[in-house]
Amino acid sequence: MKKLLILSLVLSLLLTVVGCATLAPNSVNVTAPTEEAVAVDPATQAVAEEQTTAQAEAETVAETKAKTADEKISEEKAKEIALTHASLKESEVKALFVELDFDDGVLRYEVDFKHGGYEYDYDIDAKSGTILSYDKDYDD
Repeated sequence: MKKLLILSLVLSLLLTVVGCATLAPNSVNVTAPTEEAVAVDPATQAVAEEQTTAQAEAETVAETKAKTADEKISEEKAKEIALTHASLKESEVKALFVELDFDDGVLRYEVDFKHGGYEYDYDIDAKSGTILSYDKDYDD
């Protein structure tokens, strides 16, 4: 990504220099800049670095999910753990939601559901099945 950005900057600078050279008198000797000679705008460089970092993080998350796919508990098991902890059956709850998420370096299931005027929220470790956190609040 950085190479592509630098190449684009070099090319646009080169086109600008060549365009100016055609307007300049013939006695001016214009040479194309090398990669080392190109000055990159700090704001452009910061954006490029942020994009590269975000892309690297997304790839890391994808790789981690792929590597741990065989090592994790199932979505069904995470749902069962949360419902058992709440002493409820799936048929007794509404708006049951289960999602696999990679958060703070931990692959976890988020399990949410509603029952009896309350909203339940669980975070369950996807590898061990351990309940990392849970919350029971009045359903607004």
